[in-house]
Amino acid sequence: MDKKQISGTLILVLISVIFLGCIHIMSHEKAIEPQTSVGTGRGYSSQIKVEVTLQGNTIVSIDLLESGDTPGLIDAAFDGIVRSVLKKQSTEDIDAVTGATGSSKGVMEAIKNALEDA
Repeated sequence: MDKKQISGTLILVLISVIFLGCIHIMSHEKAIEPQTSVGTGRGYSSQIKVEVTLQGNTIVSIDLLESGDTPGLIDAAFDGIVRSVLKKQSTEDIDAVTGATGSSKGVMEAIKNALEDA
């Protein structure tokens, strides 16, 4: 074998090893089961309960389970806060929804508590 054939063979082996390693990592990541956790927080006029679903370290969904806050306000607060948390994948530096500050704080507290318990 000349140098080109040896180099080509080594490159092919290296690419194969990298490819097989990636397949192993990807199949392992897919095997991670979603985990849910429930948290509560004090809203404007009631306890707010949420369920947070994580897959690995990724927040994949947040569901409102219970709230006695005013329906229009809790809906606006929940939707705005959840959208921000899912986008940032964090509860840090999330602003309260204007006009629904108490409900927003309760939603944030419930999400933080659920993440701490996860």
